[in-house]
Amino acid sequence: MSDLALDLRSDAITLPTEEMWEAMRSARLGWAHAGEDPNVSELEAEAAALAGKQSALLLQSGSLGNLLALMTHARRGDQVILDGASHIAWSEEWGIAHVCGLFPRLVESVDGRMNPDRVRDAIDRAWLGHLPQTSLVCLESSHNFSGGVALGAAYLGAIAAIAQQHGARTHLDAARIFNSTAALNEDPHVVMAPFDSAVFNLNKSLSAPGGAVLVGSEDFIGGARINLRRVGGSPGHQAGILAAAGLVALRTMIPQAAVDNRRARELASRLDAVDGASVDVALVQMNIVRLHVDDAQRVAAELERRGLRTMVLAMDELRLVTHRHVTDDSPARAAAILEEAIASSRNAGLTGDL
Repeated sequence: MSDLALDLRSDAITLPTEEMWEAMRSARLGWAHAGEDPNVSELEAEAAALAGKQSALLLQSGSLGNLLALMTHARRGDQVILDGASHIAWSEEWGIAHVCGLFPRLVESVDGRMNPDRVRDAIDRAWLGHLPQTSLVCLESSHNFSGGVALGAAYLGAIAAIAQQHGARTHLDAARIFNSTAALNEDPHVVMAPFDSAVFNLNKSLSAPGGAVLVGSEDFIGGARINLRRVGGSPGHQAGILAAAGLVALRTMIPQAAVDNRRARELASRLDAVDGASVDVALVQMNIVRLHVDDAQRVAAELERRGLRTMVLAMDELRLVTHRHVTDDSPARAAAILEEAIASSRNAGLTGDL
């Protein structure tokens, strides 16, 4: 097993805390499908209250939550406005079209932010007299493909207001909401308030073994439960085991997000100081670091040989994500390994050994 303090591919690799293991072992179980599991009911109630919504639905993943939001808010053939670099567009296998039958209108963004005027134009513009029916506008914070940029309540609220002025509903992909709100010193309740629905993860910085919660009105969640069955899913008959860990995550692990953010900033500064590597340190707000190197694939292989695991994003870019297993000395260790790896990669490039 790899050293988790240097496994920086994703915060999804985190393991449950001891308190979570104990909660799962001692969980009182009921039939979740019939609403009889006390842990599931309690988790959904607490998640809804935290988000300031009427209701919630425990799911296996955030991507499933996004899919259900698309299915529930929009009708087949409708147009959905979303960021061209969003997780829904590029990391969920185009379920928006394949499963939902929706037309994704992609709006270009800069550092995760769509220009409000372009959002209006995407909704209003008619072609040859045809104006598509826009039923939903989706946003994402933190913004994964922009290096974890935290989008604040003011920006998110402004885009949500444009959607509402045009009669469209709104959904927030808030997978790492606690990292972004910690970075901006904002309240998750305030950030999610303008949206008709949102989904956030229980794993990652919160360290539950899995799961996400979709939140919204009672009618919306009722529709999402029906759509969950339509795609072959269910809450899980004995989902109380996962819910027990999720309750511990919500009650004890939210402060971990700020710790992960701090360590990511330290990591970014250390890596940026290595010759042959660069990080836009000013963009590192939360626990994601985008590292620019020549020949990322080669450097990643050299890093992994030395025990540092990263994710290749592009030909010249690696992603590193901090989490609860990262320690205060991990940034210095990672920088030392990177220095060795770049030197080795350069030598290999000269000799053709790799």
